[in-house]
Amino acid sequence: MKNNKSWIGAIAFLIIASQEIQAGFAPVLDLAGNTTWQAGPGTQAAVKAANGVKFPCVFNAQTARAYWDLPVAADLSKAATIEMDLSCPDSDAAQSIGLYLKSGDGWYVWISPIVKSGRQKFFFQVRNASTEGKPAGWNKITGVRISFQSNTPADNFMLLHGLAAGTSGIIIVSGTASAPDNGERGVAQKTAARISKWLEDAGVAHSVLDDGDITSGRVRSAAIIILPYNPHLSDREIGHLEKLSSGGSKLLVFYNTNPRLAELLGVRLGKYLSSTAPGRWAGFAFNRSAPEGIPGKIIQESGNIFTVFPESENASTIAFWQDSSGRTLTDPAWVLSDKGAWMTHILMGEDSEKKKMMLVALLAHFAPGVRYEARQFLKSYDDRSSGIIAPSQNVNKNEFRGVWDHSGMGLYPGDWEKTCRLLARHSVTAVFPNVLWAGAAHFPSEHAPWIEKSKPYGDQAAQCVRAARSAGIEVHLWKVCWNLAMAPAAVRESLRREGRLQKNSRGETRDWLCPSDPANVKLELNTILEALGRYGPDGIHLDYIRYPDGDACYCAGCRARFEQYAGKPVARWPADAVSGARRESYTTWRKAQITDFVRQVRREMKKTKPAARLSAAVYPKYPECAESIGQDWGLWLKEGAVDFVCPMNYFPSTSLFAETLSHQLAMPNGAKRVYPGIGVTLDEGDINKETFIGQLRVLRERGAGGFVLFDLNHSLAENFLPLIIK
Repeated sequence: MKNNKSWIGAIAFLIIASQEIQAGFAPVLDLAGNTTWQAGPGTQAAVKAANGVKFPCVFNAQTARAYWDLPVAADLSKAATIEMDLSCPDSDAAQSIGLYLKSGDGWYVWISPIVKSGRQKFFFQVRNASTEGKPAGWNKITGVRISFQSNTPADNFMLLHGLAAGTSGIIIVSGTASAPDNGERGVAQKTAARISKWLEDAGVAHSVLDDGDITSGRVRSAAIIILPYNPHLSDREIGHLEKLSSGGSKLLVFYNTNPRLAELLGVRLGKYLSSTAPGRWAGFAFNRSAPEGIPGKIIQESGNIFTVFPESENASTIAFWQDSSGRTLTDPAWVLSDKGAWMTHILMGEDSEKKKMMLVALLAHFAPGVRYEARQFLKSYDDRSSGIIAPSQNVNKNEFRGVWDHSGMGLYPGDWEKTCRLLARHSVTAVFPNVLWAGAAHFPSEHAPWIEKSKPYGDQAAQCVRAARSAGIEVHLWKVCWNLAMAPAAVRESLRREGRLQKNSRGETRDWLCPSDPANVKLELNTILEALGRYGPDGIHLDYIRYPDGDACYCAGCRARFEQYAGKPVARWPADAVSGARRESYTTWRKAQITDFVRQVRREMKKTKPAARLSAAVYPKYPECAESIGQDWGLWLKEGAVDFVCPMNYFPSTSLFAETLSHQLAMPNGAKRVYPGIGVTLDEGDINKETFIGQLRVLRERGAGGFVLFDLNHSLAENFLPLIIK
């Protein structure tokens, strides 16, 4: 193992780069000597502390960022990870940390939110670094900068215990070459990032590499190799994994079909199984043969699995799938052997706290070096869980407490009454069922095809409204605007031929209805009014009420309609509208297409059902979203075009949530009409319970009229709904 040392004054700044990978990460830096960190302008000097370096962070109206620099000389070309051991006494008073490595005329940069207080570790993966300027290479690192940022006035400090670089003995292999198309590659990389985040939360050192690092032979030894989703492994990569396994490396494999890999772990491949009905695989239960520390049951709604079974004498099934009723099935979820462990699906985001515990326990089973971190994490989880109570102070009796239901079929498909009884029991006052998309519906519509997966359960809008009324819960029918993701292929193709779909500046078609096309406006309006008139909900909730991104729409229809609006032709289309002389006027016209539709919905709703409320799910940062995606929701609030908005404030920390919410509530009519969305159960993983309670506390202290939770699933029901109110 190579050590690169740079002594600055009396400090030994140790950066360890390793080509030979051993179990465990390189030791963190011992900062026992005096420091020579140089404070940036307006920043107080760093001082020596008993167990590290103390960085004073005094934030006020003039200073929102503090930073310190330290010269070093290091070659990190063989490193995969930077590990930082840090204490933060008050995470509400510090929003983010930045780590910068100076190289040539530029920097390698990582910015990470500070989510929790106390001592914690950050793992900055080399592959995830962004750049500023023109860095000269990882082998020419000449300085380190640490920065902290907060827009909340506070007298805070950070304590740096150690900093090290290298490659951990626990390696996550992000799927690149093994995921040959963009769709699979996106799933592979998102899944790897999710597991990496969970291990970071648990304080377990790890490195994220990719398929090329395995096939190239860069990894010569490792304690544990995790394959989160690597569906099409090459023979060469399998060969290197076989060598690593013979050298003692253990493998954690998720959802794979490679027979050589199965043989390597002592398992037998079974069949691919898929479910057309929700709830067939809703979680899995571990048995007594599972490693110590693994939770008994874990929630996960999977739509398909690829079964494996124990084959060698050292392999056994340690978990079986359960359905939504809690019945244990015969389908294996996890098989454990002396060579590693195999799960029959990928790890998805829900029930993330228990999944962290599961991962840490599995790693500790195979790598004794992880057992200390495992004990610490499991103990901290027990301590935190025992101290969590539902917030009961300062809760307005008229508080709006909503839940988004993305599936559109409730928590128990076919039984909306059970779903609504559960919501009412936990003081939820409104449900937002996603029953209507562009070109598709969860009910028999005269204007859009019925979505196939809900047909066996009947009319979801009617069932939801009826059950919710019985339970005393409001229903706001959730309408996805313009986005054709749920529409049948034949519908999308027909609309494409008619020239009714959006196009980007390169002329590529997007599967979104063009909002300036009168035929599309009529279609969307008709479906909304149909649902409103037929079911009589308490409100209509607009989602995707925007463009897909900043690069749309530039179709021929938009050109003709814009030229008619402007009274003169566009000489160079779309260049002049994108970045040329007509950009400003086109941006104004583009925003107006979305705003005019909202106004039309409002007018027509008043005619059909005057008491029904109109709301919208919106991007949190305004006015930026008005310019980029045409979502001018500040104007909608100001002129009363909507009754309320639900900014999707999906932030991992309470401080970021608080800062954004304060800005939103200060907008015209914001105090009465902003119900922030809390991203409780996102695809990336659930937020922790302390953060959830902290965000509830913030919105209540600031006087928000209510909130909406994303998204209704079993993790939300079991882990978070009981915390809303006592």
